[in-house]
Amino acid sequence: MGKIKRLPQEIARKIAAGEVIERPASVVKELVENALDAGASRVEIDLDKGGKALIRVRDDGQGIPAEDLPLAVERHATSKIGSEADLEAIRTLGFRGEALAAIGSVSHLIITSRPPESPLGARVEVRFGQKSEVVEAGCPQGTVVEVADLFANLPARRRFLKSDRAETTRILETVKALSLAWEGVSFRLKGQGRLLLNLPREDLPDRLGRLLGLGKKDFLPLSLEKEGVKLFGFLSRPEKARHDPRSLYFYVLRRPVKSSLLARALNEATKGFFMSRSYPAGAIFLDLPPERIDVNVHPAKLEVRFRTEGQIFSLLHQAVRQALLEKSRLKAVETRPFTPQLEDIPLEGALESAASSKEAPVVAESTFNYHSPGPRPLGQILATYILCEGDEGLVIYDQHALHERILYEKLRRAVKEKGLAGEPLLFPVVFEAQAPIIEAAEEARRFLQRLGIEARPYGPGQIAVYSWPRGFLKEDIPRVVSDILGRLSQGRMPEGSLLHEILALLACRAAVKAGDHLTEAEMTELLKEAERFPSDYCPHGRPTSAYLKKMDLERLFRRK
Repeated sequence: MGKIKRLPQEIARKIAAGEVIERPASVVKELVENALDAGASRVEIDLDKGGKALIRVRDDGQGIPAEDLPLAVERHATSKIGSEADLEAIRTLGFRGEALAAIGSVSHLIITSRPPESPLGARVEVRFGQKSEVVEAGCPQGTVVEVADLFANLPARRRFLKSDRAETTRILETVKALSLAWEGVSFRLKGQGRLLLNLPREDLPDRLGRLLGLGKKDFLPLSLEKEGVKLFGFLSRPEKARHDPRSLYFYVLRRPVKSSLLARALNEATKGFFMSRSYPAGAIFLDLPPERIDVNVHPAKLEVRFRTEGQIFSLLHQAVRQALLEKSRLKAVETRPFTPQLEDIPLEGALESAASSKEAPVVAESTFNYHSPGPRPLGQILATYILCEGDEGLVIYDQHALHERILYEKLRRAVKEKGLAGEPLLFPVVFEAQAPIIEAAEEARRFLQRLGIEARPYGPGQIAVYSWPRGFLKEDIPRVVSDILGRLSQGRMPEGSLLHEILALLACRAAVKAGDHLTEAEMTELLKEAERFPSDYCPHGRPTSAYLKKMDLERLFRRK
């Protein structure tokens, strides 16, 4: 007798339900999405014991006709799809016809509904997979869905649920995410009789501010449309950054999604504006023809696949970058973020003169002018910070961040004009590298020349560097070249962002470090150079200076 057996229907239903319904928050997500698809203007959710004992979702949508209620709780029964072609034109949140059937197989499910044209509503119950007959029921227009004793027939699944408070928190986050895409709908969430969330109908900035604890002025608007793809939304200003990336929401066709592609594009676009390990808050929406995406790649529809990933990456990157650059055009008295402008610098071209240029190096040993006018430093603290008197108080400079920004700007200008001057090495520097790095070295030779670097595959698993930008430490060659080629090998990053990262890396390696003792003349020259580049952030997003105004000092010493 064969070992492979067909599973009983009851077990198959439980397995299928487990793919769609993982926890109470999954139930709430599916039921709220159904309400939104039904055109609800008001959604109310009640919980008991974190949704384990009871979840009730009430809406004022179009309702379900009595004759459709039996099918509504059957698997693969849906009003959203009628043919295979419809799979490529999905704009609704739900479409598979699995959610209610899955919920009914692992709970006591009661649906009461009335369409606007019906004088009386109807009710159907499903007790752990066993469906009752449809009966008449008095109710207002819309639908009420009650889910009781979730996973009571699956003790193992129920044991893996978290505490009531933890499950309630997950449900709260789920409702918040959905509410941001449906700001024209009011939402109310109650748990154990306590009001947890109450959102009136409002515009998107108001709802964002309410949920994220920010004001309208704290957001930057995003708007860009190209090749049939529209991007819009709001992003918090850098000074309102969070230490947790979970305050940023992505939406595709108003569906909350998780996407490594979108997250990576955002991360690249915000570099230089947000400090390390700080993240923007907000919501970003993509609207595009449904046939350009696949929303059917995850049981809970949390992930989406784009057919033109490069286009989506570039669109998001450009929209965010433009908004941040626009924000950076502030008055001189305000702090100005670092705003690299590299998008117009080509990575490829006729660069034969790049490595052989005889002109003076862009980054050379400092030649300080001891008699030049300019700001005069008061001194150095901890061999790391430079004190300087400003117009209205005390300015404290981070010497490494300040020098790094100056070098970056010089490098950027040199690369844009004719490339960095390379210097042949007396002996090539040979180091081991992995296959992707070696392949990148072969493909990026002309690009490296523009940076004053000549690097080629040498032997099995090795790379040799034959020339290096003048003025840069040669001890860093293996590490810097490996880092540059590693970034090149990853691809997908827009050219401007890639070049920004590489130049920022070179500037960081060449800049004075924390702990370096500087003479008064060196500090003076550094401050003079800084006046040429009006930005108060280094290429990696760290501030180069802090300002203590007169009133701050007076407050410290209780003069006022």
